[in-house]
Amino acid sequence: MKSEAIRPCTQYRRRARRPAAGTTVGDTRVESPVHNKKEVTMELKKLSRIGLPLVLFSVLLFSVTQQSNAQTICSNQTGTNNGFFYSFWKDTGSACMTLGSGGNYDVSWNLGSGNMVVGKGWSTGSSTRRVGYNAGIWQPSGNAYLALYGWTRNPLIEYYVVDSWGTFRPPGGTSIGTVNTDGGTYNIYKAQRVNAPSIDGIRTFTQYWSVRTSKRPTGSNQTITFANHVNAWRNAGLNLGSHVYQIMATEGFQSSGRSNLTVWSQ
Repeated sequence: MKSEAIRPCTQYRRRARRPAAGTTVGDTRVESPVHNKKEVTMELKKLSRIGLPLVLFSVLLFSVTQQSNAQTICSNQTGTNNGFFYSFWKDTGSACMTLGSGGNYDVSWNLGSGNMVVGKGWSTGSSTRRVGYNAGIWQPSGNAYLALYGWTRNPLIEYYVVDSWGTFRPPGGTSIGTVNTDGGTYNIYKAQRVNAPSIDGIRTFTQYWSVRTSKRPTGSNQTITFANHVNAWRNAGLNLGSHVYQIMATEGFQSSGRSNLTVWSQ
């Protein structure tokens, strides 16, 4: 709030003076302006007492507004938050995701025997999107993946670009190729899921995987150049369909943990 400067009150007073020698009683003189420092100091103290509570109230109101913009979800859903698409899915167990500002989210989970995939990103994926992210907290206990994740239709494909994991490096099996990009090497895998949950209900579909050969550091800005993975998949005979959503995901399987991640498009 912009405030005007407070100026001390200045008084101009005419007061009869005791006649000096050689003057008449009616002779008067104008005094210099009188600055009452004590009164000014008291007024400023009053204003400071009023102003400080107003400042504190404004800060508190801003904090409450910021907190009210955060949204915590614990049930299966998709939607939009602060300009980003989000997806939350789990089958059993306990998990909740708090949607922060921009592309930020924070998720804690304790799944037992369950499975969970959550994250923020875009409602329509892109084969050429260059994704930036920062995983400020990545603390899985058990099996979990930190990955660029999405789906296409025609064909129905579930895909992963995995930068870090918990106790198990997915998906197992034999690599059908590699791709060198963004400062690391990724193994390429193809897998099939039979009668499994998908964006179109229980279906049989194919998975494409790019999995880094070593876990990527967390707590700093990272980049995934998705086009490099798409081209490598295509060269291995793995073609994507029409993009549905695309998120920077935290997946947990029979595990517990916490992840705090922010994603953006570069």
